[in-house]
Amino acid sequence: MLNDPENAAPNILEDELVDYHSSLINAINLVASSSSSSMEKDSSSSFHKEFPIGLIHYLDEGINPDEYLREVFRACVRDNQMVKGRAEMLSTMAAKLQTKVESVFPDEAQEYRQLKGDDKETKP
Repeated sequence: MLNDPENAAPNILEDELVDYHSSLINAINLVASSSSSSMEKDSSSSFHKEFPIGLIHYLDEGINPDEYLREVFRACVRDNQMVKGRAEMLSTMAAKLQTKVESVFPDEAQEYRQLKGDDKETKP
C-alpha cells in the first residue's frame, strides 16, 4: 500500500502545493516589506502609485481589469459627446442671438463687430 502509485500522486501534489504556497507567501512578504521600507525612506518615491478605486473593486470581484478600462473609455467618449453637443448648442444659440440683436439693435451690433474686428456690414 505504501508503494501504491494512486496514493503517491496526491501526496506529491500536496507537497508541491505546500511548497508553492510557502514560496508565494515569502515573495509577497518580501515585496510588502521592501515597498513599505522604500516608502518610509522617501514618501515621494516613484514606487508609490495611486490606483482607481473602481479598478480595485473590479479586481476584488475577479473581473478582468481590461473591462474596467473599456468601461472608463466608454464613459469618457459618452461624456465627451455630451460636452461637444452642449458646445455646439451654445454656438448655435450665440449665432441666433447675435442675428436677433442685429435686427433689434443695429447700431450696437455694428459697434460690437468693430470692437470684435469683424468686417461685416450691418444687414439692411
